[in-house]
Amino acid sequence: MDEKQTITAISTPAGSGGIAVIRLSGRNALEIARKIFKGRAALKDAASHTAHFGTIVNPKTKEPLDQGVFTVFRAPHSYTGEDVVEISCHGGVFVTEKVLEASLEAGARLAEPGEFTKRAFLNGKLDLSQAEAVADLIQARTERSLTASLQQLTGKLYQKVQAIRKGLIEILGLLEIELDFSEEDIELISTEKLLKQIKRVEKDLRKTIVTYEKGRFLRDGVKMTIVGRPNVGKSSLLNLLLGSERAIVDETPGTTRDALEALLNIDGILFRIIDTAGLRQTKERVEAKGVEIAQFHLKEADLIVFIFDNCDGWTEADDFVWQSVEAAIREKKSRVLIVRNKIDLTATGKGTGLPERVLKNTVIPMSAKRGTGLKHFHNALQRLTRVDDNLGRHEFIISNIRHVRAMADAADALASAEKAIKSGLSQEFTAVDIRSALDHLGEIIGETSPEDVLDYIFNNFCVGK
Repeated sequence: MDEKQTITAISTPAGSGGIAVIRLSGRNALEIARKIFKGRAALKDAASHTAHFGTIVNPKTKEPLDQGVFTVFRAPHSYTGEDVVEISCHGGVFVTEKVLEASLEAGARLAEPGEFTKRAFLNGKLDLSQAEAVADLIQARTERSLTASLQQLTGKLYQKVQAIRKGLIEILGLLEIELDFSEEDIELISTEKLLKQIKRVEKDLRKTIVTYEKGRFLRDGVKMTIVGRPNVGKSSLLNLLLGSERAIVDETPGTTRDALEALLNIDGILFRIIDTAGLRQTKERVEAKGVEIAQFHLKEADLIVFIFDNCDGWTEADDFVWQSVEAAIREKKSRVLIVRNKIDLTATGKGTGLPERVLKNTVIPMSAKRGTGLKHFHNALQRLTRVDDNLGRHEFIISNIRHVRAMADAADALASAEKAIKSGLSQEFTAVDIRSALDHLGEIIGETSPEDVLDYIFNNFCVGK
């Protein structure tokens, strides 16, 4: 992409609305806006952060297209750091497209996905982690995911990474001086102190990496798969959680043939709930396909809700399903919540006779039909996903896999530096490892990120942002 050209795009969602915003950014933004603006003020002389009402016209024929407000942001005091003009017009699909076409005819180029935010990054208005937080903020679907995105957008990750890098740079500087004057036997930092400081930084990185799972739950939601043998109440539980009859409930086993998916905000956490077909051995072709789909979602689950019938107690059919659950636990380390369903039909039932390997998990007595135990179920979900109310106030978390990998690589480099020190190797080896850690940390905030990484990140943005 040519970063010298002035770019334009519709920055509001597709469809009809009260208003739409077309954004221009680049050194010719004001000149292009002037060609399609007819009003009392002269846009070329407009002060920054001022709004001007006028008629939007075709740049060639001067035919009126709409009336709107042109808001001027002069460089460097704008989102992108360039001259920016935002045109607010009526939000009809057709008129919005006509205003965009006028901007293009006046000399702008259509922006690529994420190009406005990429320019903000390249012009020093945002670091790379903040730029990624913009996309997360737009996609946030719960209050807690919004808080997590704002935490990153306000620069907390940048500040933490820079603090770590500053400490490593100081260590590296001392090592470099010692290496330069190695013949004079100068020691600016003792081996013991060097090892202690490197260990402290590595421990801090490892501690931060552990927060990723919680951050991922907030950013992407928790994939919760409901499994069990046929007719134990899986669909009834889904309907109870949603508060509506989303899934067909019938006493005939095998009613659910496909996977039903629904999104639900539970205590500020987004859950992607998957209701699956009953797991059992079957030769019926359609039901077998449903079982295959259920097995897939089981393996992909962050949280598995295993339901069994309290009236029947533990059966061979339950044991068959549980073997698949155990396989998923081993493969992905999924969390498991056991639901002892249909307690409304019997006070105790046979549910107390669960195998020991099952009882080590959380067990919630419920009646999905009557709603009994729902509060305990919600509380168990919150405990198992380990997301509490400290987010954004007392706790720092990361939610981006790219950041995790960069931190893990940095921590591994520091572990290698520790090994070199303990082995008595030359300080040159330690210095190389510390430089490597600095480079990996720089990738998070964009100080050492290659162009292909930047393209990948910003291509995942929407056009107009």
